Amino acid sequence: MFVTLNGGRTWTNASGNLPDAPATGSVIWRGKLVVSTDVGIFATSYSGPGNWVRLGGGQPAAPSVDLNVSPDQGYLLVATHGQGLWRLG
Repeated sequence: MFVTLNGGRTWTNASGNLPDAPATGSVIWRGKLVVSTDVGIFATSYSGPGNWVRLGGGQPAAPSVDLNVSPDQGYLLVATHGQGLWRLG
């Protein structure tokens, strides 16, 4: 995964310890870059190379197909393939 903080002039590899699995979406939530993957949801500070932390301790390791942040930034909605809709927050 690569990120840019200057409109695309330069890119930084932020893969860090992110699992080697397809990523399906990303959002900024609570000052973190959050990525949905085929094995779960992960978050990191997007200011540098990623030290990724898995979110949603009770969520199964199922492909996450959509991420949405609530209007008040209070929670994250995660749609999974075959495991329903999850609310993280």
